[in-house]
Amino acid sequence: LKTVVDFYAPFDCEIIEVHTELEDDASVITEDCYNEGWIVKVKPTGPTDVLITPENFVKQVEKEIEEGSH
Repeated sequence: LKTVVDFYAPFDCEIIEVHTELEDDASVITEDCYNEGWIVKVKPTGPTDVLITPENFVKQVEKEIEEGSH
């Protein structure tokens, strides 16, 4: 099954590389999402001071859960 989807990013960017090997085997996305399971590589084209690391994102979500935020 192959499909084309829109790509939405939380910041302005340009797609600079597409992981074409996923066309043959997409299972790596769930097996190793932070290393070999990447889908696209992007280059920011606007401000990046609002970006956070995955670790800080998890901390933020955990904090919001504790506080009862959505």
